[in-house]
Amino acid sequence: MILVGKMKRVEEDFLGKKEVPESSYYGIFTVRANETFKLSSQKVDLRIIYAGAMIKKAAALANKDVGRLEKEKADAIVKACDEVFLRNKLIPFSFKFNNFIAYRFCAIPRAVQ
Repeated sequence: MILVGKMKRVEEDFLGKKEVPESSYYGIFTVRANETFKLSSQKVDLRIIYAGAMIKKAAALANKDVGRLEKEKADAIVKACDEVFLRNKLIPFSFKFNNFIAYRFCAIPRAVQ
């Protein structure tokens, strides 16, 4: 990842490089999807977003309990999922929920309190 000024970062995938807003919790995949599929500005119902967060949180906790996921990683995923509930906003349909969780996971220090 390369930073471009203060407003953008450059990410790279197998198709090349793209600028992504620095403050965003999504990545190059979502930027490409938005460019390719200009569907609408329709929002996803919050219940769907919350359900996705609950499933990911439950999976992280269950995998931690059976020893398939390290405690620090599980706790970071749980915290990222909890942030979804705290944001209390509608998310654009083209927004990739998994990208949000992944970017928050990377941004949350592993020593979650």
